[in-house]
Amino acid sequence: MSDEHREPPAQSDKDTFGGHAQDELSAWRAWLKQLGALAGALSTLATAEIRLAGGDLRRLVLLSLLLFPMVIFTWLGLSVFVSWLVYSQSGMPGAGLFTFFAGQAGATAYMWFLFKKYRRSLTLPMTRRYLDEIVEDIKSGP
Repeated sequence: MSDEHREPPAQSDKDTFGGHAQDELSAWRAWLKQLGALAGALSTLATAEIRLAGGDLRRLVLLSLLLFPMVIFTWLGLSVFVSWLVYSQSGMPGAGLFTFFAGQAGATAYMWFLFKKYRRSLTLPMTRRYLDEIVEDIKSGP
């Protein structure tokens, strides 16, 4: 018989098991390599997002320090002016005081909305979402 027509030698169970173990080991190595790449990407994303959040924090502090006194006096002047107009038109001091209070409450609500908006960027939402995806991937295994 020629070499082309001969059957390949049968593999023993030991060789098959060794090949399966080798495949399993290489799958784990590939998975760990991918996990390392994901950790590197997460680190890069976190660093970039911390820099962006730091910029927002600096802007928020600067905005508070520089504009706070000016906004307070401007707003109080406008509120007193509008309250005085309501009082002078209605002749009722209670209407003027209520107008002053309503203006202050509206301004407070608007500033609270702005602080919540800026504070949200400081929680690193993209980094946390990416980390959650990595944890979910780790739980599912290779």
